[in-house]
Amino acid sequence: MPASPALRSFASNVLVPPFRTVVRYGPAKQVLWNTFKKLSWQPHTFEARSRFGFKFAGNTNDLVSRYIYFFGVWEPAITKWVSRLPLAGRTVIDIGGHLGWYSLLASKLVGPKGRVVSIEASPVNFKGLQHNVAINNFSNIRLVNSAAWDSVCELDLHFPSKGGTGMGTVVDSFMNSHAEKSSVEYDTIVKVRAAPASSLIDRVEAKSAALVKIDVEGAEPQVLAGLGASFDLFPQDVRILTEYSPEGVGPCGSNYLTEHLTRRGFQAYVIPNPYSSDYYLADNPNVELTPVESLSSLNRQTDLVFSRRPL
Repeated sequence: MPASPALRSFASNVLVPPFRTVVRYGPAKQVLWNTFKKLSWQPHTFEARSRFGFKFAGNTNDLVSRYIYFFGVWEPAITKWVSRLPLAGRTVIDIGGHLGWYSLLASKLVGPKGRVVSIEASPVNFKGLQHNVAINNFSNIRLVNSAAWDSVCELDLHFPSKGGTGMGTVVDSFMNSHAEKSSVEYDTIVKVRAAPASSLIDRVEAKSAALVKIDVEGAEPQVLAGLGASFDLFPQDVRILTEYSPEGVGPCGSNYLTEHLTRRGFQAYVIPNPYSSDYYLADNPNVELTPVESLSSLNRQTDLVFSRRPL
């Protein structure tokens, strides 16, 4: 029998906050999480501090927000790797900014003399991104509400109406593959403007770029194609952090990575990114990067770092 609205409200507003505190800071947190983790599924609007000190607002209905609320971090290994980069005074380009986790993290890391460019296509996510920048009073983040693409056009952005603000995609093959694997219903469509990625970044930002993060749910080939003009401006030590989904990029396969990155002298490395609660509860996540000998050998969704210098 479904819980009554009053009971759900009690669980969300009375039980969830202390449960989160114990999971985040208390002893035996793994046992407590495994015992009471169903509480984490209760929708709860929040504003909380991350492990890195900045504030993050969201709703636990959303997977990314839920993990940040309870664990204080998103993608622990990737976040730890990014936090170790020499970013002070440099530029971080966040393509697929979502609600701002990496943009907020980068804002602290680049410092007052650095820049962050946060590009987000979804109007709904963009409002959340604006809010998260505002509550931190960060002034070194430039926000761009546009899809990064390989041309100027208008695109249909598909995303689930429930629980998946980070799963929005403009790529039909990615949407169909993801819906089939996870039974997620992509039931909402909004029109979004799109432009070549290089046109959304100015010359100063490109010439000082230390990290370009691309997380665009299957649109990576078009983003990399649209970045073409910027590659000539990027410094030699720029790193490209991107998600690769072989089943979601259609006939492109891994060829687009070869065309846009390896032929420009970038070496690919796999960076670990499990989503299990055990990994998130660990105090010292593994961040060992593994070189990729052949991109065609990647047969599942993988997070990759590309660098022209050995890592």
